[in-house]
Amino acid sequence: MEKLREISFDSFKDKEKNDSYIVIKQAYHHNLKNVSLKIPKNKMIVFTGVSRSGKSSLISETLKPLLENKINNCDNLVGQYSDISGYESIDKVIDVSQDPIGRTPRSNPATYVGLFDKIRRVFAKTDYEVSHNMDADFFSFNSTKGRCPYCEGQGQIKDL
Repeated sequence: MEKLREISFDSFKDKEKNDSYIVIKQAYHHNLKNVSLKIPKNKMIVFTGVSRSGKSSLISETLKPLLENKINNCDNLVGQYSDISGYESIDKVIDVSQDPIGRTPRSNPATYVGLFDKIRRVFAKTDYEVSHNMDADFFSFNSTKGRCPYCEGQGQIKDL
């Protein structure tokens, strides 16, 4: 089973303040075992990995509630960690989830602000897609070109 990689902190001193990063050290929660990381601020960061690799434990159950507690004065349960720094210049935490907004599971905040349209256009410009005449519709679950023919873009097959 693939785990989140631990990022080494040998390249900077513990006492060194760097306002361009949030640093969390030694997170232990569910599958997280001594995970430390340095997350750049003012950038879109994506956490990926196989199922049960610790993505939700790290972000949703440790980092997010911890930042909400420190910045928004909340009282959330937080996964175990030894230290956090670099959050001091952040004025609020806003959680934009992928939960559906409307009646269809395909309507979420990213669809409302047009983010997926931009991502589809980027994908359609890659060498392979251009050479195979694939346009942005090939990356949409709302298009017959891009969605699964079995679940029709719903993400699951529903029993009748």
